[in-house]
Amino acid sequence: MLSKIEAREKYRNLRKQLPESELLDMSLEIANNLLKFNIWELKTFHLFMTIDENKEVDTKPIFDLLIGKGKEIIIPKININSNTLDSFIFDQKTVFEISNLRIPEPKNGIVFNGKIDVVILPLLVYDLDGNRIGYGKGFYDNFISNLKSEPLKIGVSYFSPEKSLECNNHDINLDYCITPNKIFSFSEKSYY
Repeated sequence: MLSKIEAREKYRNLRKQLPESELLDMSLEIANNLLKFNIWELKTFHLFMTIDENKEVDTKPIFDLLIGKGKEIIIPKININSNTLDSFIFDQKTVFEISNLRIPEPKNGIVFNGKIDVVILPLLVYDLDGNRIGYGKGFYDNFISNLKSEPLKIGVSYFSPEKSLECNNHDINLDYCITPNKIFSFSEKSYY
C-alpha cells in the first residue's frame, strides 16, 4: 500500500516528466472518453480549472464539450475559512483570476447552491478501489460530503491506478476515473 506522502511525491515527479507537447493531446483523449458516458441527460456539471504549472489534466476540452452540450457549468472557488469550495455558475460574464494557490477561480458571478449532478475531480493519484489522493487540503472531500445529494464523481488522470493507497474515513471515493486510454469504474452506478 502506498502512503499518501509517497503517492503525492511519486505522482508529482511523474507529472514533471510528462512532455509539454503531449499534455493537450492526452487531455483531448480524456475529453473524448467522457463522451462515452451516459450522462448527457444530466444538467449540472462541476468542473475544476487547471493549474497549468502542475501539469494537471487540461480541463478546457471538457469545458468546451460541456458548453457545446448546453450544460450548466459550475466553477469552484476555494473558501479558506470553511476549508471547502464555493460554487459559481459560469456564464459569459464570468471573469477569472489566479488565486494565492495558483488556481484560476471566478472573480465574480452568481453563487450556485442547487443540485450538482456530476463533479469532475482533480487528483494526483487513485487506486483500483476508487480511492483518490489530491493535494492534501481536503477541499473536495469536504465539498462533496456537504452536498445535498450525491453527485456522480469522475476523476481525470494521465495515469493508470495504483493497486492500493492509504485512505481515511473522510476521503470521498471516485465512481469513475478517465485516462487517455481507458475508463476505470469503481461503483455500481451504470453511467458507462
